Amino acid sequence: MLMKEKSIVNISFAGLILLVLAVIYHLNVLFPVFADDIGFTFVSEIGKGLTRKVSNIYDIFETQYSQYHVWGGRCVVHFILQSLLLLGDGVANVLNSIAYLALSLLIYVFINKGNEVKPLLFLLINMVLVFTLPTFSETVLWITGSVNYTWGTLIILFFIYPFYTYFLNGKVNNSWIRSIGMFFAGIIAGWTNENTAFSMILMIIALLVYLKITKKEIPVWIITGLIGACIGYLIMILAPGNYIRSAGVSHNLGLDEVSAFKLFKIRLYNLLQGGLTSILLYLAVFFLFAFFYWKNKSQLQGDYRKPLYASLAFMSASIISYCVLFPTPTFPGRAMFGVVIYALIAIGILFANIPNKNTLVKVVKILTVLSVCVLFFFAFNREYTELVKFSDISKVRENLIQEQKEKGILDIVFTEKETMLPDKEVLTTDSLNFYNVYFAKYYNINSIRLEKSPHW
Repeated sequence: MLMKEKSIVNISFAGLILLVLAVIYHLNVLFPVFADDIGFTFVSEIGKGLTRKVSNIYDIFETQYSQYHVWGGRCVVHFILQSLLLLGDGVANVLNSIAYLALSLLIYVFINKGNEVKPLLFLLINMVLVFTLPTFSETVLWITGSVNYTWGTLIILFFIYPFYTYFLNGKVNNSWIRSIGMFFAGIIAGWTNENTAFSMILMIIALLVYLKITKKEIPVWIITGLIGACIGYLIMILAPGNYIRSAGVSHNLGLDEVSAFKLFKIRLYNLLQGGLTSILLYLAVFFLFAFFYWKNKSQLQGDYRKPLYASLAFMSASIISYCVLFPTPTFPGRAMFGVVIYALIAIGILFANIPNKNTLVKVVKILTVLSVCVLFFFAFNREYTELVKFSDISKVRENLIQEQKEKGILDIVFTEKETMLPDKEVLTTDSLNFYNVYFAKYYNINSIRLEKSPHW
């Protein structure tokens, strides 16, 4: 590629980065502080519940200690969450936008590793993320959801990247600083998300097996990184709060008195209904691109096996991340986030590396791009329309609460349809409901409730 062409490509790539950042920032601004965000602005104390507003880092540590014992083990991402909320909505929107951009760039780097810069591939990745990520607004824009999934997956991919680079290039870069650093990075990465981190650990183990079989050097930092990841993962899943929360959810769903066989069937049904269609679709696309990759491997430069093995590893990680969700009493769509990211990287590696010399390959790639464009258009239009409506209603609520407070009314009742959130309503007609209580505490009023339950 000529120097002038390279400059044009690099400028185009930089322009697309700024475009993606601008769009995602605009969407972040539209999405208000909502639901669990409000709860996480308070200090949680064991035996006392939500007490005072978080005002410093010590309050966050105190809350995470409490939550570890009574709610769950995701202390790393929840520490980030409370830090963002403490910094304020303006700063949080900027940092959350940067986190999404970093995630999409990292996915691009995994997919396009070793190839020339491809701005359109980066754009294509971002378009695909819009319609493949489960509940995009809830896992990318909503601070609580984003930190749990976008930030958590970003941390995991950052940690995996050195292993991925070593697998492809074979450069050791051993040092005691790197070994110690990877140990602590492993603890953080393993302490992020139950199903995604589990697959991450298995991928590292698979790399060790591969290095052993091929009789290649195993750097110390791979071992220390794996040990750290296992420690972080165990700290997360062994949190007493996990079992308390799981027991509470099972009780609320009436599952604590169900027979083991019936519980197995319920969990299997939830698993299959929650993501089987998506998994089968990703597998179909994966095998299609794998077929074309294999048929055209003679046209590739270098070792054709490494991209294929890497792709297979990520696809396997996707399936494992999905299957690990089996024990959960419920199957929220958000849980598929890591499953989707792993699958997209697997498919993307093949897509980016299939030679374009074959006419059929060109046709398939063109059809793929056109399909992505169409799906993106409809998905983005739907997401944006719903987000604007959600944002507008939230502003109406904010104004109504402020007006009532100025009149001395501290028991707020939402009576008009215009103040009810379609599909995202968490408030109830009971002012003593958990969400209602901390909403009232957040706005410094006595109580808040709906006059009637919404029917949408």
